[in-house]
Amino acid sequence: MSRILRFALTLMALLGAHGVATAQVGKDVAEEMIRKSGLWEQLGAVAPQVKAGLADAASRSRSPVAAADMDKLGRAAESAYAPAKLRATALAAVARVMAPSQLAELRAWYDSPRGKAITAAEEAAGTSSRRPEEAMRDGMRVLSAAPPARQAILARISDATRAPEAMANLTINTAVAIQQGVLRSQGQQNGPSSADLRAALVAQKPQMIQAFSRAVLASFAMAYANIGDEDLDRYATFLASKPGMKFNGQCLLAFDRALTEAGRAFGQGIPIARPGSTT
Repeated sequence: MSRILRFALTLMALLGAHGVATAQVGKDVAEEMIRKSGLWEQLGAVAPQVKAGLADAASRSRSPVAAADMDKLGRAAESAYAPAKLRATALAAVARVMAPSQLAELRAWYDSPRGKAITAAEEAAGTSSRRPEEAMRDGMRVLSAAPPARQAILARISDATRAPEAMANLTINTAVAIQQGVLRSQGQQNGPSSADLRAALVAQKPQMIQAFSRAVLASFAMAYANIGDEDLDRYATFLASKPGMKFNGQCLLAFDRALTEAGRAFGQGIPIARPGSTT
C-alpha cells in the first residue's frame, strides 16, 4: 500500500438497516428538513475540513509529502467532497426513508425558538475552522467543569443519537470507501482487499466506540456551551422520542452515505505511486 494511501486512510480514521428504500417525500421536503436540522450547513463544511486535515496530517508526518502530491490530494478532496455532491446524496437518502407522518412533530421542534437556537449552535460547531485538537482540548475543559446534572444531559444526548457508534461506523465505512476508490483507479489489487480492511477495522470497533464516547461528550459540551440546561434537557427529550430518534437515524444514514460515496471518489483521485516510487 502506498504511503499516500496510508496517509489518507489515517486522516479519515481521525475524522471520523435504515428504513425501506422507497421514495416517501419529495426532495424539496427532504431539503427543508436537512436545512432545519443543520445538516445542510455541516455538509457544506466538509471539504475545507478535509483539506485542513490533510495539511495538518502532512505537517505531522514523519515522511514528507511532496508539494505536488499535496496539491493533487487537495484537488481530489475539493472534487469528492464538493458541497453540491454531498448534499445531493444526502437529499436522496433522506427522501427515500422519510415519511410524511414525521413532518408535523419535526417542524414543531425545529421551527421553535429553542430548536432554532440549538440548530444554530450545532451549525457553528460543525462549520468551525478551529483545529480539532484545540476544539477537543477546550471541550474537555468545559465538560470537566460542568456540574453532574449538566453532564448527565449531555450523556442522554449521546445515548439518544448513538453518536460514538455512528462515528465508529463512519470511520470504518469511509476508510473502506477510500480503499475501494484507490483499487478501482489502479485496476488491480495492491495490498489488503477492502474486505480485509473492513474486517480489521470492525475488529477494532469496540475500542473505537470507547475512544469516541468521551470525545463526543467533550464536543457536545463545547457545542452547547451557551445553551441553558432547561433547553438542553428538552432537546435530549426530543432526541429520545420516537420522531427524534427516527429522524436522527435518517440523518446519520444520509451523512454516512454522502461521506462514503465521497470517500470512494477521493480514493480514486489519490495520486498513485509509480513503480519504484516511495509515494
